[in-house]
Amino acid sequence: MLFRSSNWVIIAERNHSNQTFDASYFTATDGWTNETKRDENLYIHNHKLTHLTCVYYRNIVPGAGAIEFIDPRGSMGFISLDKTTGFNIFRMQPEVGDLLIFPGWLLHYVHPNKTDTVRKIIGANVMLNDDARAPVLDMSSRKTGESIMRLG
Repeated sequence: MLFRSSNWVIIAERNHSNQTFDASYFTATDGWTNETKRDENLYIHNHKLTHLTCVYYRNIVPGAGAIEFIDPRGSMGFISLDKTTGFNIFRMQPEVGDLLIFPGWLLHYVHPNKTDTVRKIIGANVMLNDDARAPVLDMSSRKTGESIMRLG
């Protein structure tokens, strides 16, 4: 169910009701499962070659490894959501049935599982096809030295 394109249309339309979406806008590039046993964790990483990363929690109990997100833009002078740190950190303890969708560039890691219950997830990376994000610039008539920026 996680990889069906029609589900991405439903999710997109719920969050961006002023736009229309088509299943062809989304491509699931890869998927995986992960089981984290007692005292195991996942080190900090991102999915930089994808637009969206999705994690569905099949089995998890409190204490079975919270996920923590670190927004690297905070360290570049952007406004921090967390006033106690110099960069944005968000930690959450997912529950069974949660589906997290976040930008692939967002740094994240999983805290150690401190329970005897195996933490089970299904993950997927999703690309937004170019025609769904922005019109492609026609560069064929561009002259050398001419700006490619659109200002209006």
